[in-house]
Amino acid sequence: MTASFLPPERLHEIQTGLELLAGLTWLIFAFIEFKRGNKKALAECLIAGGFFAAFLIGLQLERLAPHDRIITAKKRREFVEFLTSSPKKPVWIVCDNTSGEGKRLTTQLRALLDEAGFSVHDKNGASRPGLVGPPTPNGILTPLTPLLDGNTDRDAFAVLLFCSRDVSNAPPHGIALCKAFEAARMKFGTISAEPNIIASGEVAVIVP
Repeated sequence: MTASFLPPERLHEIQTGLELLAGLTWLIFAFIEFKRGNKKALAECLIAGGFFAAFLIGLQLERLAPHDRIITAKKRREFVEFLTSSPKKPVWIVCDNTSGEGKRLTTQLRALLDEAGFSVHDKNGASRPGLVGPPTPNGILTPLTPLLDGNTDRDAFAVLLFCSRDVSNAPPHGIALCKAFEAARMKFGTISAEPNIIASGEVAVIVP
């Protein structure tokens, strides 16, 4: 029999929900007592309301605070194993997030794609996205103008870029990459662009 444990992020969600429920219950009961004529309950009601408001503000700040998206050893293993027998082609990384965290994730994803067999070398530069920006020999491109808008999921590890001509017939290695991100439980999205940005049959990975 194998023990099963909830992932830390799920445990955090449950703990937050319980704390929210407890604070709300305290506030409701204090308010009910106050309405019943218990004058002392007013102070308790105000205290409960203050704690509840502070808790909600803390939740909002936590959502807005920058956080690291980390590719754990387990995610790395699941991603690479899933792609063991999949079609392979060179895949460029587009660093659309130049923050320190974004650059760290870009380096991690580049290493992950290399390990899975999607490395980029000088001889296969045809797969490079047609974006203005400094490229690196190992297949990382930082565009001068960001590709993504502010609506991208901040928890997403990547956004896969396909050619608009391939929307109804995505290249096999692109489909495999999508499934690998799913298998490794790494959030991702997809977008398409004109052939002058990404050639038909090619795929790039954008770091949001």
